[in-house]
Amino acid sequence: MDERKRGLPAFTALVAFEAAGRHLNFTRAAQELGISQAAVSRQIHRLEAEAGTALFRRLHRAVALTDAGAELHRSVSGGFDDIATAVTRIRRERRPVGVAANNAVAFYWLRPRITAFRHAHPDIELAVFASDTDLPLDGEEVDLAVRYGSGHWPDTEAVALFGETLFPVCSPDYLADAPPLDTPRDLLGHALLYMRPHGRDWVTWTEWLAAQGVDAAERLPSGLTFDSYPVLLQAALDGHGVAIGTAHLLDPLLDSGALVRPLAGTYRTGRGYYLVQPAGGPRNADTRRVAHWLRGTATGAPDAG
Repeated sequence: MDERKRGLPAFTALVAFEAAGRHLNFTRAAQELGISQAAVSRQIHRLEAEAGTALFRRLHRAVALTDAGAELHRSVSGGFDDIATAVTRIRRERRPVGVAANNAVAFYWLRPRITAFRHAHPDIELAVFASDTDLPLDGEEVDLAVRYGSGHWPDTEAVALFGETLFPVCSPDYLADAPPLDTPRDLLGHALLYMRPHGRDWVTWTEWLAAQGVDAAERLPSGLTFDSYPVLLQAALDGHGVAIGTAHLLDPLLDSGALVRPLAGTYRTGRGYYLVQPAGGPRNADTRRVAHWLRGTATGAPDAG
């Protein structure tokens, strides 16, 4: 047996000693450990016998560490802290890699790609966090994020995935039964689907039409309003009107014909979608592999920065 192991006291005695030394009270130590006060006392006596010296001074209704006890307590407490830190780090290394995105990105861009990722990386588990507010990259749950914006967030590194290109979309059935839709101005005679803005950068119909040279500040038609982009897109799929669509997010729906672009006009905002990670890069190998995959799956986007 290793000489170091041969000289170590029993682990149960060390646990009881650490708790008693931290509380300076055998009763509270017993309550924390879920054992009797007598059992704590027995473990302390056993440890003192092995050490060959008193570790506590028994006072009236209290105990205090002796010099030898204080020295041993520092070592035991530090050792337990090191063990806890190592276990936490190991668990973190193998927990699911957390990826955050807004609801639209999570549903329309990330979700369809997960099957391919799991086939390519069966040993890595993903956890997807969908939220229309930016979740912190805390390293506890969220490791990476796909964020919309200008690419600048404090204490992070951001890599452009693709730019934002916007255009009208609707279902083929809606277009077949709707009035003529040949120019952007014709949209003023159509059922438009509205999204409640999520932040100052959210593009409204007024802004999109203005980019096409149409002043619609006071002439927008009435229509349904939503606070969830996936729900708004479902309304468009169901034939309720025309929505503002986003390139790359909606490519599968356009490719399948579930949605169509009734007009050729587009609006490039100068903003985009970015892979965001903590400054200094991903903290472990699994997260680095997920980050590499996310960058790769956006490769080939014509307006990626």
